[in-house]
Amino acid sequence: MVEPLNQVECATHGRGTQAFLCQHLIEESSLEFHRDDPTVENPYPDAWCRACEKVRRRAGGWDRLDPTRAPPIRLVCGHCYDNILLRHLSAPPVDLPSRASCMMRQCSWPADAPAIACAPS
Repeated sequence: MVEPLNQVECATHGRGTQAFLCQHLIEESSLEFHRDDPTVENPYPDAWCRACEKVRRRAGGWDRLDPTRAPPIRLVCGHCYDNILLRHLSAPPVDLPSRASCMMRQCSWPADAPAIACAPS
């Protein structure tokens, strides 16, 4: 049996599954991104851009990275995750998950905000 996934409250999408992205993916578009393949147990694997991948590799992995030099990682809901990563694809894949059908939004998260704050683009 699959355990329930951690939930977050998104100002745009309501309650959703938590996911983590580097700030560069959230703020920019058309970037190369890195992540593990999604699975049933982890439909929203952590994702980060090429610049963050260079930092991760130089350190020998995320767990060996000095926290003061770590790239900015942000919490998003699963719907925002899908929409944000869609902005970085050069051509839409044929097997997009149905949850990616909601409208794309530019999102930003204040450092002290407990919930995700999204604004329509």
